[in-house]
Amino acid sequence: MAYASKPKQNTEHPFRTIVKLMDSDALPRVLLCHGHEEFLVNWAEKYVKSKLIEPASEVLDCSMFSEDLDPYSIIAACETLPVLSKRKLVVVRGTDIFTQQPKDMKAEGVQVLADYLSSVPDTTLLLFTADKVNKTKALYKNALKTGVVYDFCPLDRTTLAGWIAKQLQSLGKNASRDDILQYADRCGYLEKESGYTLYHVKNDVAKAAAFADGQTVTAKDFEVCMQGEEETDAFAILDAAFSGQKGRALTILHNSVDAEQASKQDGVVLRFLGLLCSQLEIMVEARERGGRDGDPYGVASEMGANPYRIKKAMQASYKKKYSELKESLAAAYDIEKNYKSGQIDAYLALELFIAGL
Repeated sequence: MAYASKPKQNTEHPFRTIVKLMDSDALPRVLLCHGHEEFLVNWAEKYVKSKLIEPASEVLDCSMFSEDLDPYSIIAACETLPVLSKRKLVVVRGTDIFTQQPKDMKAEGVQVLADYLSSVPDTTLLLFTADKVNKTKALYKNALKTGVVYDFCPLDRTTLAGWIAKQLQSLGKNASRDDILQYADRCGYLEKESGYTLYHVKNDVAKAAAFADGQTVTAKDFEVCMQGEEETDAFAILDAAFSGQKGRALTILHNSVDAEQASKQDGVVLRFLGLLCSQLEIMVEARERGGRDGDPYGVASEMGANPYRIKKAMQASYKKKYSELKESLAAAYDIEKNYKSGQIDAYLALELFIAGL
């Protein structure tokens, strides 16, 4: 049986290379997609399926496996000929069988599958997707020897900017390259220790596109999307107050919450109070995890938060002691309690709280 030749590997990011691969006549029999960027790993699976499988015969031509894997069932699926599609597609999704101690399959089963890879027929594409891999394991080595292995690492700055531009285009929007790069530099995705992924970036971009007045998304739109417009105002109040600019902090409050309307609808004030509490909670937790001089990207990763937001929070609260931050948070909690007990008007309480920071 004649097999397709193995495509050459290169340094181009896999999300570009896989497009060329699927358009070529040299399709592999085995394909392993793994890495930090889960968004792209999942995208790759969908893309491969869209290029190989005829929708009318999907049930017959595409077999999916995940968890509690049986190597012989996978092998049987690989030996089945496609009906209408280019190849029979067998997907082993999100598996840990490439790690040192897999739970999805027993060790002897992994070895059976590893030995089989060289025998996958050229009428089949066996696709594995995984988060982590151990490159010393026989299964990984055989996948690399027999097919193509892609490590979906984070995008570099230039590639990320292009990806964001395409996301905006799909939403009917656009942005200048400078504004996109400014967002890319500030959101934390490019930082080595950041836990920010393309899922987070895509969400930010969608929010910025929705927030923008026209077709063009600006740097301001990107900044707001990382926190939200009201959250930005709440943060600005604390930043100004902690810097000794109480007058500016109160002006931001007056511009954010209309006093006359608030007196008629105290829920507006309480919602804004909730945003202030949220910002203070972030500052307190960030201080607990990293101290005044902690690494904001490491702290953000532990908290599962936007690194840009954590960095700003840590900088804004730098002049305050940890005990003072906790006291401010406790005082903010007391406002709602005092308001509900009828002791004070909610808006006045908020003004007094900000003046006392």
